[in-house]
Amino acid sequence: MPRVVVLSQRSIRHPLAGGADRYVHEIFRRLTDRHSITILSAGGIRSKPIEEIDGIEYRHFPEAFHRITLPARYLTKFARKADVIVDHADVAIPWLSPLYINKPRITIVHQLVKEIYYYELSRPWADLGVRA
Repeated sequence: MPRVVVLSQRSIRHPLAGGADRYVHEIFRRLTDRHSITILSAGGIRSKPIEEIDGIEYRHFPEAFHRITLPARYLTKFARKADVIVDHADVAIPWLSPLYINKPRITIVHQLVKEIYYYELSRPWADLGVRA
């Protein structure tokens, strides 16, 4: 059974989960009969570290420095367990997976709105994103 690992900002259990998180969940729940799906994400305060939802294994991690720590967690704990990687750029900020993943990759981008950088990042990082 092919193993798919999704790098995502938030789980569907996260209090701030939105349409992008629901979209990814709905797509991958439909593939659980033919694929092993693991979503690496922040889950929120009340989430269990490992949780199965609709046949998808969610691995929840703390939100602090999530953009930096999730790629490191993937490399140390999940790289050998993955056949395909999904870079879920849910807030128009990809995980830059081509820089550290040498496996088949899919990137999902839901929006290309520059203002979202100010919602997700602090200055001066948001300013850099808007200008890029």
